[in-house]
Amino acid sequence: MPTIELSRLTRTYQRGQPPAVDGIDLRIEDTELLCLLGPSGCGKTTTLRMLAGLESVTSGSITVGDQVWDDSDKGITMPANRRQAPLVFQSYALWPHLSVADNVAFGLKTAGVPAAERGTRVREVLKTLSINQYADRFPSDLSGGQQQRVALARALALRPEVMLLDEPLSNLDSQLRLRMRAELLDLHKESGTTMVMVTHDQWEAMTLSTRIAVMNNGHIAQVGTPQEIYTNPQTKFIAQFIGNPPINMVELHGNGPLMARLRAYLETRWGHEVLNQVSSVGIRPEDIRLGTQPLPGSLEIEASVVSVAPTGGSWIVETQLGRGVENRLLSSALHAPDARAHEQVSLTIEDSHMLLFNSNDNRITA
Repeated sequence: MPTIELSRLTRTYQRGQPPAVDGIDLRIEDTELLCLLGPSGCGKTTTLRMLAGLESVTSGSITVGDQVWDDSDKGITMPANRRQAPLVFQSYALWPHLSVADNVAFGLKTAGVPAAERGTRVREVLKTLSINQYADRFPSDLSGGQQQRVALARALALRPEVMLLDEPLSNLDSQLRLRMRAELLDLHKESGTTMVMVTHDQWEAMTLSTRIAVMNNGHIAQVGTPQEIYTNPQTKFIAQFIGNPPINMVELHGNGPLMARLRAYLETRWGHEVLNQVSSVGIRPEDIRLGTQPLPGSLEIEASVVSVAPTGGSWIVETQLGRGVENRLLSSALHAPDARAHEQVSLTIEDSHMLLFNSNDNRITA
């Protein structure tokens, strides 16, 4: 399977307007599943559509293995039907008047694959995805999960070197979505196909991908493994975008008691020089411990409980040190906390769990 190289890739729709994708560089390794993750309008779908050949490249290049798919300097644009990179759409895009087997065979027929081989490939891929019993049914007779498998089967039947996925699980209910994540992960491992998937769902990206490319405003903000993106965000945007419950982001320029405690702690722990660089501090809810013996060097805060909310497998505790939402902290626990609204609790935060950001929203390593 090939490696994909995006170099200075840019897509501009209107002259004088900011590019939808702005000069990105990205290397997608052989056989990996890379997720393009980001908020709506960040450029991730445009990037995927340029890979598929459905959007023209304003400037830059796309190289897959030893093939140049796009190169604005050389005037090269490979048509979409020659790219061997099927795109699984969010809406599945199945032909309603064709049976499941005929939908899966459609791309093979268009590619000129002989009838006997088409039949063999269709049977194989339907069996692989456990939908062979639906071969003679029509899309309207299938559930959302079954339709999604048909769309995947249609792409896999082409035996592609590259497979593109545009939010393929977004139309499924939560339980089916969870099951299909596991099936898609197994499918990637078995096929060895290089996959590029677009999603705005951070947990989808965290559980499926080999690496994640986080996009924002047409740029790639950070590329890394799911663990690297979560534990070592390079910007304030990434720290706030990844995580549920969301990270506590405390702005140090305020005058509340929480800001004062953090400023005093940072100066004691790292000195005035570091404190002068820090504009905001991020603390993930799971890194705040309630009512435990503080470790040497950790920050201990006395706070009042605002609410305790069970979420099924965990509890979210909201606390405050003073008036105003800027003085509140969210913490999460896997076990029911011994805390009630309006009670005083002790919060412990280790220094290694604090993420420091400067006034440009870039990460500072103390």
